[in-house]
Amino acid sequence: MAELFDKLGWMNRVLTLVAYLTVLVGAASILASLYNTMNERRREFAILRALGAGRRALFAAILGESVAIAALGSLLGCGVQLLIVGLAAGVVRSQTGVVIEALFYHPALWSVPLSVVVLGGLAGLWPAWNAYRTEVAQNL
Repeated sequence: MAELFDKLGWMNRVLTLVAYLTVLVGAASILASLYNTMNERRREFAILRALGAGRRALFAAILGESVAIAALGSLLGCGVQLLIVGLAAGVVRSQTGVVIEALFYHPALWSVPLSVVVLGGLAGLWPAWNAYRTEVAQNL
């Protein structure tokens, strides 16, 4: 059995790398989405600033939007993961007799979604900073 796991160990490393790349691509897509949205909403931000919203409030709103998108994506990802593992567990059990528990505790079950939310917040820093620097007179 140990020899089998040694032979399949490289596959575990490849799947781990794919998971990290998926998170990185997700953070990049959040960054691109927020940046494009921020460019389209410059006039909105200028109007908010003219009505009395401070630079910090604008920064916090955009950062909050990025964290909310990441948190929602993380929750949906956890739901899809539970669904897939639940469905696969039945197939694996019927084909091989191996029991897979969908709700088996592993530290990654809380650390990965938390890391994705933090990464989403970091991805929102650049668009939030650009909105912070938005000049009211130029964009009205």
